[in-house]
Amino acid sequence: MRVAVVGGGVAGLTAAWHLHEAGLSPVVLEASGAVGGLVQTLELAGRRLELGADTLVTQKPAAVHLCRRIGLGGDLVFHEAAAHATRVLLRGRPVPIPAGTNLLAPTGWAPLLRSGVLSWSGVLRLALEPRVAAVTDPAHDESLASFFRRRFGPEMLEVFAEPVLASLFLADAERLSMRLALPRLLEAERLHGSVRRALGEAARTGRPHAGSGGFASLREGLGMLPHRLAASLPRGTIRLNAAVERVRRTEQGFTIALASGVELVTEGVVLACPAHRAAALLSDLDAPLAAELRGLEASSCATVHLVFRRDEVEGAIEGHGFFVPRGAGLPLLACSYVSEKYPERGRPGDLIVRAFVGGARDPRALERSDKELVAQTQQALDPILGRRPMPVLAHVQRHDRAMPHFQVGDAGRLERIAARTRTLGSMTLAGGLRGAIGVPDVVASAQAAAEELGAALRQQAPAPFPQAAAE
Repeated sequence: MRVAVVGGGVAGLTAAWHLHEAGLSPVVLEASGAVGGLVQTLELAGRRLELGADTLVTQKPAAVHLCRRIGLGGDLVFHEAAAHATRVLLRGRPVPIPAGTNLLAPTGWAPLLRSGVLSWSGVLRLALEPRVAAVTDPAHDESLASFFRRRFGPEMLEVFAEPVLASLFLADAERLSMRLALPRLLEAERLHGSVRRALGEAARTGRPHAGSGGFASLREGLGMLPHRLAASLPRGTIRLNAAVERVRRTEQGFTIALASGVELVTEGVVLACPAHRAAALLSDLDAPLAAELRGLEASSCATVHLVFRRDEVEGAIEGHGFFVPRGAGLPLLACSYVSEKYPERGRPGDLIVRAFVGGARDPRALERSDKELVAQTQQALDPILGRRPMPVLAHVQRHDRAMPHFQVGDAGRLERIAARTRTLGSMTLAGGLRGAIGVPDVVASAQAAAEELGAALRQQAPAPFPQAAAE
């Protein structure tokens, strides 16, 4: 059975790999000239630069398991999550996130009091979190800002939650859906009445919780993942520069019309592309479904790599990088010290900085030229790096409408999209179309999509022709 997979990013490649393992014949249609989507590793002048995602959260194991299944187990590199390695820019300086505060929520108030990063009133508000009335409705949703303000107070939101979480999701904290972005914190409140109580219980019992554990990468960069997936598929499975224009239903299944004029007839389809692309492909097939897909927003961003000579940097380089609060007034979301996190990614004597710009905080960032993006990043880093060093290398990578920006209410929209897609027969969704954010969730969504489609196709398959008695 032939299946078209629209999109050659990690979602599409993972779905194709699982379909192939199940005995189906996928064809991956990728509009660009390379596979990988947002997961790309660039070799440039002896440095290895991650243009998109650079880590896998090990607390969500789907991506790590996939790496092992496709023969990359020996290339996995694991790191323990360390609070001191992650910092937040406060009063112009990167300040370590205090012990007892993971990236998602605080587990105690005493370390924050000793650190001095919160006022007395902010620490007191945090200490009272277990007394805040819990929302127990399992269908409840609210924005990230609303949740943290309600449970921990406005100062905790402004100092930690907004810079860290809004940056990770490239989102507006006032609109980002907790139900889709951080459902486990809502669950912690609902089941335990307090997030701090839930995290403390998890710590005592040894059970993992949201934000615990560590992270992983691949020895030569996460780009190894899509390239190994592609190499694991039969020759001819992947078609590059194969932009899809329309998907139509036929008696045999679907007709896939390419921009080149070629048409493919397939028995099933996996959509693993951005929502705005899926809406365009399905506009003739199902206008209401296309309208729902258009309602899903996405954020754009750029990664700016700057390589400095370390001996020319006067400022102290501590930790693995820092997040930037909205109130700092800088055109950056976050910065990562790549050479501190992964020393093997650069040359001896390098300081490699990767900055993120854009997102919902600066939606017009991609309108600026590469030269302007590099210049504004250098200027923003001046107070931290000291005397302005000149980079020996700079690289800008743009990601247009790349990150799903799920808002309050989008959980219901995704349910309607999934239900309406099922009415079209042997078509499934993967990646952001299924509510996935981040590589581990994308991998899990693609596996689920492949399993669903395989089951649907097996149900539709005609019974084998009965053999003659003589045979």
